[in-house]
Amino acid sequence: MRTIEDMKLELLSDDSNRFIQALIDYDINSKDKYGSNLLHYYIMNYKSIVHPAGVIIPEFVKKGLDINEKRKDGRTALYLSVQYQLKGIFELLLNHNADIDMQNANGNTPLWEAVMQYKGDGFFIEHLLKNGANPKSLARTIANYDVRRFFNNDNKQQTD
Repeated sequence: MRTIEDMKLELLSDDSNRFIQALIDYDINSKDKYGSNLLHYYIMNYKSIVHPAGVIIPEFVKKGLDINEKRKDGRTALYLSVQYQLKGIFELLLNHNADIDMQNANGNTPLWEAVMQYKGDGFFIEHLLKNGANPKSLARTIANYDVRRFFNNDNKQQTD
């Protein structure tokens, strides 16, 4: 049985077929000391990996990987895809029904991360909202009274 460390090395190789074959002898639910599964590792190291997400992620899912699995810090694959600004992976995860409102250990959601990472491109914010992300949870998490008041009144300013 291969370990997660063995599989991390396989991910860094340039042979996708060999990697997919290696998955046969691997417990897809294995995690490293940070609580990362193979999908988390794939996302965090995506720029160094040649295996296409459109092939690898469906293989993980087919093997039984829970795409909503959290790391020790509570970040999910979807959260990481927003953090690392990986639009293609983000869309793949949404297509595999990733939970858009899961909170990390600090209570932050992918929408919170998208807002914090915003640099003029609203792709992640727009897609999360379009797919049902809860902006009220964002207002609660950022602990901003005015923002919270705005969302709690169904977009109507409250007069005091």
